[in-house]
Amino acid sequence: MLAVLALAAIAQPEIVMGGQKQVIFGLKPEPSLVLSHYLWVEEARNEFGDPTNVYAQKIGYTATKVSETIFNNQKVFLYVSDARVKRNKMKEYDTGVGASEQAWIDPATGQILRQIFQVEMPRTGDRIVEAIYGTKTVELSIREEGKERSSTLYMEGGCQPFFDRFKPMVVDGKVVLKEKTYLTLNPYTLSFTKGSATVGGRFDTTILLKKMQGNLYNVYTEGVRHRVYITDKNDLVKIDLTDETYLQTDAVPEG
Repeated sequence: MLAVLALAAIAQPEIVMGGQKQVIFGLKPEPSLVLSHYLWVEEARNEFGDPTNVYAQKIGYTATKVSETIFNNQKVFLYVSDARVKRNKMKEYDTGVGASEQAWIDPATGQILRQIFQVEMPRTGDRIVEAIYGTKTVELSIREEGKERSSTLYMEGGCQPFFDRFKPMVVDGKVVLKEKTYLTLNPYTLSFTKGSATVGGRFDTTILLKKMQGNLYNVYTEGVRHRVYITDKNDLVKIDLTDETYLQTDAVPEG
């Protein structure tokens, strides 16, 4: 999927896309935020049964940016996210597999006016999917292996759940929505993925050798939780993905 977006393809490593902060706070212009994707590695145990070394190895990244632009003569938000992760997590030099999303979004209604995904499929290589949202249908144009085809998603309950993805849960520091559900287009399956988010508690921890405090939020993709750390300065600094993997900023936020 892509909201929180964990994009998983058959026989490929998991690609985790950005957008977690926007799921919580909604859309506003934001410079590019890059989070490195890390895996905890435990080396072989010694003769006493203890691990000889445990360390975090970088296996990829995810990046997100929101800007203002013009689309069909109206001012809109342009949301861009891309990510890449190694195919072989233990290989030092591995170009990995990637995915990206671009979405042009009406700032007043949250409606997605145009959306483009580019993903790497296990067997066929690059796939580009363009989505145009109607009231109850999503028209898809798919380019793959030098060919173009089309498909239509029929949404019995309407397309609003796609637009709820960036409906803010926190406004001016106040929680206005304790939990929400939404849908995200899945370019691998040409269907949709269910997402949800809830407000969590507080955190007080050390990241990059600096004490940080802030609020925790839970962002779910098909029921799988990602724990999101956002400081009191509204900086996204870390996302716990699993017990073995996480996303984290490479630099201490200014201020």
